[in-house]
Amino acid sequence: MSWKMDRAAILNKLERKEEFLKKFAEFAEMKLQDVMVSDDIKKIRDQIDRNCKEYHEAQKRFDRAEKEYLEAKVELFIRGEEKDKLTEKLKTIIQKNEFEKAQKLSSLVGKLEIKSKMIGLGDNEKS
Repeated sequence: MSWKMDRAAILNKLERKEEFLKKFAEFAEMKLQDVMVSDDIKKIRDQIDRNCKEYHEAQKRFDRAEKEYLEAKVELFIRGEEKDKLTEKLKTIIQKNEFEKAQKLSSLVGKLEIKSKMIGLGDNEKS
């Protein structure tokens, strides 16, 4: 019986050893998966950090461009207003100048008519 007991004990130990090895293999596989998942998580976190920095840089560039756009738009509006005012001023000056020329011309024509009448009258008096 001792031989059967020894054999049973050995078989029992072998079964426990196999069970232990299976559990150890499962544990090792879980540990390997854990390491792989940890590596994947680290890579993704690094990508997120890089992306976050790039996003903030892009946001800064956008904000600067938007500010420049708004400043340019305001300046364009101001320059347009100034151009319109100057155009109106030029138009007024030209109209005033034309009016003054017309008055002077009318005055000159009137003086010439008076002189010509006077010359004509003077000629008539001589004859």
